[in-house]
Parts: sequence; C-alpha cells; structure tokens
Amino acid sequence: MARETFSLLTWPQRLFLLAFMAAALLLAAIVWHGEQTSQNKAIETTFESDVDKLAQSVAERMRLYQMTLRSGASFWETSPFASRKDWQAYLDRQKLWSNFPGLDALAYAQPVTDQDLDAFLLRMRQEISPDFALQSHSQDDRNPSDLTDHQHIIITHFEPYLQNRNTLLGLDLSQNSTRRDTALQARDSGETVLSPPLQLITAGSTNVDFLMVTPVYKSFFPTSTIEQRRLALQGWVSLGLHGNSLAQTLFGTARTRGYDAHLLVSKADGQLISMDDHPDTDPSQPRLSSERTLIIAGQSWLMRVHSTPSLEARLYRDPWSSLIANILLALALSAGAYLLLISRQQSRLLAVQTLQQLNDRERHYQSVVEGTVEGYWQIDPITRQTVAVNSSLCTMLGYERHEIIGHSPIRFCAPELVEDFSQQIDSLWSREHRVYDITLIRKDGSPLIAHIAASTLRDENGAIDSVFAMVTDITDATMLRNALTEKTRALESSNSDLQQFAYVASHDLQAPLRVVSSYLQLLERRYGNTLDKEAHEFIDFAVQGARRMSRLINDLLTFSRVETAGERMQPTQLPQCIRQALTNLAVSIEARQATIDVPASMPPVMGDTGQITSLFQNLVGNALKYCPDERPPHVVITASLNHDMVEIDIADNGIGIPPDQYTRIFLIFQRLHGPEEYEGTGIGLALVKRILERHKGRVWITPNHRADGTPEGTIFHVCLPAAPTDSQDTEDKGALETLYGPR
Repeated sequence: MARETFSLLTWPQRLFLLAFMAAALLLAAIVWHGEQTSQNKAIETTFESDVDKLAQSVAERMRLYQMTLRSGASFWETSPFASRKDWQAYLDRQKLWSNFPGLDALAYAQPVTDQDLDAFLLRMRQEISPDFALQSHSQDDRNPSDLTDHQHIIITHFEPYLQNRNTLLGLDLSQNSTRRDTALQARDSGETVLSPPLQLITAGSTNVDFLMVTPVYKSFFPTSTIEQRRLALQGWVSLGLHGNSLAQTLFGTARTRGYDAHLLVSKADGQLISMDDHPDTDPSQPRLSSERTLIIAGQSWLMRVHSTPSLEARLYRDPWSSLIANILLALALSAGAYLLLISRQQSRLLAVQTLQQLNDRERHYQSVVEGTVEGYWQIDPITRQTVAVNSSLCTMLGYERHEIIGHSPIRFCAPELVEDFSQQIDSLWSREHRVYDITLIRKDGSPLIAHIAASTLRDENGAIDSVFAMVTDITDATMLRNALTEKTRALESSNSDLQQFAYVASHDLQAPLRVVSSYLQLLERRYGNTLDKEAHEFIDFAVQGARRMSRLINDLLTFSRVETAGERMQPTQLPQCIRQALTNLAVSIEARQATIDVPASMPPVMGDTGQITSLFQNLVGNALKYCPDERPPHVVITASLNHDMVEIDIADNGIGIPPDQYTRIFLIFQRLHGPEEYEGTGIGLALVKRILERHKGRVWITPNHRADGTPEGTIFHVCLPAAPTDSQDTEDKGALETLYGPR
C-alpha cells in the first residue's frame, strides 16, 4: 500500500521530501538547544520569584505580629486598669495561638521604681495573686541610669496564664541586659522592637528565640520627643517567639515543595546562627541558591534558600528526551509533507462529500426554521431587503411569502415608529444581538406588537454573513400588561384618596367634639348645683364618650398617616426607642408597679425611629392594660439577629389571647373586650401591623408560660430588617436590664 502511494510521486517531489527531512532534523537540533537555554533561564527566574514571595510572606507574618502587639498596646492605653480576665478575654477574641503557631506568651509589663516597689508588690498581691513576688530567672550587670527612674520592668499580666504562671508572674525583665535594652529601645523609639537572639524563659530549650516589644504610653500624653515618651511611658506589651516553631511555620510549606529555606541571625559576636534545627543543604551542591536580607523591627535577618534534589528533579526535565521528541517531531513533519502530497488526490473526493453534507444541513436548517411557531425574518446586510421568511411570519402579518421577500422590514412598521425601527436595523453593523419591541402593521391594517430578537452572524474574517430575527407576537400580552398597569395606578390613586379623606375627616371631627365636651363641662360647672345626681351621670357619660371619640379619631389619624407621615428608613437603635416608649408610659408603669426587663444592647434595625417607638408603646401598653389587678405586670423584651432580620419578643404575664383570635385582633376596630372592661379604641394592634408592613416586617403571637409550664400571658414576636453589618452592635446581647420595677 505504502509503495503504491509512493510511486505516485515524481522525482522532484521525492527530492523535495528528502531536503525537507534534512532541514527539519537541523531545525529540531537548533530548537532543542534554544529550549535548554530558555528552560534554565526560566527556572532561575521562577526560583528567584519564589524566593521573593517567600521573603514577602516572612515580612508579612512578622508585620502581623507587630500589628498584634500594637493592638495589645492600644488595649492597655485605653484600659490601663484592666484585670487579668479582661486581658484574657481580649486575647481569646484575637485567637492568637490558633492563628499564629510558634508564639510563646503575650505579656504586659509595667515600669516600677525602687521607691515604689514595696507598694507596687502589695497592690499586685491584692489585685492579681496573694503570692505575687518579684522574680528574676537570669541576671546581669545593669546601669540604673539607663532606666532613668524605672529601675524595674515587672510582668503583671500574661497569657496563657496557667501554663506560664510560675515563670512569668512578677518577672523583672530589667535583670537581663538583652530584654532590658530591647524594652528601652522600644520606649525611646515609640516603635515595635525585636530583640537579638535569646532563650525564652518559658521555652525550656537552647534554641534561638526572640522577644518582640511594643511600648504603651499614657493616653493624651505627648510623645513627639524621647523625653516626652519616657515621661508618658505606661508599660510594654511583649511577645515571645520560638525560633524553631517560627521557622517551621514560615517555611513548612516551602520545605515540603523542595525549597530548603533557613533564617540566619547574628549573635553578639557577629556569627550567623540558624533559627531552627532543620539541617542545612550544602551550598556547593544545589543547582539553585539565593539569599535575601530582611529588616524585621530593627533587626537584620538573612534568609538563605537552596534547591533540593526533589525540586531540581521536578524543575529540570531530561534534556535527551526533549531532543528525541524534537527529532520525532521533525520526522512527523516529513511524514506530514508526504501525506499532504498523497492526500491531494483524496481531497477532491472529500470536497464532494463535504458539499453534499452541507446541502443536507441546509435542508435540515430550513425545515427547522419553517416548523417553528415564531416568525423568522432574514434580511440582506447590504441592501436591507428581506431574503427569507417562514410561514409563521406570513401568518402573523397576513401576507403571502412573495409579498414580503424583496421588501425592507421598514415597510411593515407603524409610521410613527419608522425612525426607531431604522435605527435598530442600522445597528446590525455594531451589535451582534439586539432585543426590542416594535409595532408592525398587518395586511388588514390591525397592529401587531412584536418582540424581536435579532442576531448578526459573521464569518471567520469578521465580515457580516447574514442577519436574521425571531419574531414573537406579544399583542395580547402587551394589552393585558397595560390593563394591569392602569388598574394598579387606579388602586394607588384610590388608596391615596382614602388616606387623605381619613386625615381630613379625623382633623375636622376634632373641633365639634371639643365644642361638645367644653359646653358639657361648662353646663356642669354653671348649673351643677341645680342638677340632680342622674343629670351629673348623664353629663359624665357624654364627656367620657366625647373623650373616647377624640382618642378614636387621634388613633385613626395616626393609623392613616403611617405611610404618608413616616420618616426615612435609617439605622435605628432599639434600646433608645424602647426607653422613649417606656418614658411615655411612665405613669401607667408606676401606677401598676410593673417590671420591664430590656436587654442592655440589641442589634440595630433599619426603620423609622418614631414609628418603632409607637410600636413598642402600643405593645407594652397592652401588656400593662390587660394584666389582672391581683398581680403586677411583668414584661420581658428580648432580641436576636436571624440572618438579615432582627426578631424581638415581648412577653407579658397578662390575661392571654385565645388562639382563634390571633388574626382578628390585628384588624382595625376589632376588640376582644368592651370599654367597660378595658378602655381602648381597637386601633393599637392594627397600627402595629401597619407599621411593620411599611418596614417590610411581620408580627405573630404565641402563648406565654410560667416556669412550671402553666399558660400565662402572651408573647408578641416582631421581625424588623437588620441594619447593615458595619452598624451592628457588638456588645453582649445576653444581659437584661430592668428599666422599671425591682432591681
């Protein structure tokens, strides 16, 4: 078979194949040499980039440690008399030891003069621990003048407490020159300072460790000069760093990837020592090696990174395999040239078969277009004339196919929309897809509202190949949507008129009621001596009725103005609203000797402060009103954040509400008791519901129970939208504060 096909080639073609093969092999060798050179340069560049990233990660981690110390310093500046529990709670929130492995104790030390030492130790035994005593695990000669009047640097607070109590409680840092000098440098510079290599007292090993120290200055003291910083000094926050654990944390991932990384620090004699006990690679052996100098809080560290055999095996590919691959590629190209010549005869037959397949696909495409229920409209991109339509479009417009083909679509557009339609068609040069609605005119003159999705197809050179659109008849849907819009507008207008009517009616009814009430009271004062007891009762009934009518009108006015007279929605603090509501109810609360328990802080909500105050006033007022006389009212208000809503529970110990009435009581003028039992207008809970509807909230009821499970009272559950996260209250939500009643 191969011999038969090769015999089809002429001698010039055969010579061309041999020359092509020789050139391809030579090119393969040149490309191989260039690949090896580029590969080595790329590997070196990548290695240096990885070393830079590793150095950046080390600097970033140490910067986080410095930020932690500055945060601790800020804590002590704002809370100079904080207790050990306050310090522990602050550090627990920071999650230092879980987020930053390799850290030792985080401590707070205070400067103490010799003359104040006894008083200081006595105060520490009273405030911190009865066995608080001055201790020093390592001593050296010190010059007291270096510390001005601070002869001692004593640790008073530290965490973890139990783990380091025996070693750190009362430790005098001034007894060790390295720790003392580091503290003095931090005090005078006002910056975070990293000590030279030392052994931490709590480490229990001979590894290289460090102490990072940040000064704490008294609030509102100037700290511009060294003298001012010395006078303003309050103490130091120090952080112990285990060298071995720190190096494992910084380089653990890099070492697993084959990067042999070490941090070297200088001792007092200038000798470089490794921070950890990880074995160092012989720098003469690795193919890749690099160093970086890092300045960390005033100290200079040297980071040395070498490649390991595993990394080199992963980076450097076998050069001979690449050469073999290039040779095979050259041979493959030669074979391709051979096959190209052979396939010229076969391509002719393939072209015929391909043309047949294209014709079959064209017929399939036409059948799909013709069978779709949507209209299909294709135009020529140059002349803008119709070149093809389907039967669905002809049915929509009422024209025959030949009456549409050859004409511009603009001919079938409503006259007032011709300009807009022309712009949409002209945009086919700049936009691939266009979706819009347009009104067309059918053959019988009736309008056709069409939804058009037009597309422009381009060939491989970017030239426009065809433009077509799918047309959907949306006439009925548009008419229905317009009808719904008109009805919605009419309802909104009707609601506005009803609200205005309620406001005007409520306002105008007040004047006659005041006249009736005033004249009845005037009649009683002027002719009271001549009237009998029954007449006085009649007058009293009339006055009370006028007052109830006035309250009813005021409540109706408030109810009607929830939507129109409300303030804009803004972050609102619930405790302020509750306190204002309770202030408005102070007379009733004192009269009933009620107890109101409210959380010390609650999540803020988005709302109208005045309306939320009215909401609480109505709910607490009902709790006071509907509580039996034989027991004082007790109202407990709690709140919790549930996703993007704040749920508030108002629980009372009143008479309760039958479950079958839970919905009815929120209807306007609906009351479960007559005015002779409990006064009221029947608008309060309806107002609560309407306020919540405006705030996109909701309210529901569940029965309340005593501790023994006996039903007593009601719980009103209110949901309001929570304020954005940046305004959320971060205080403890669990504590309850008794605003009224026994404390």
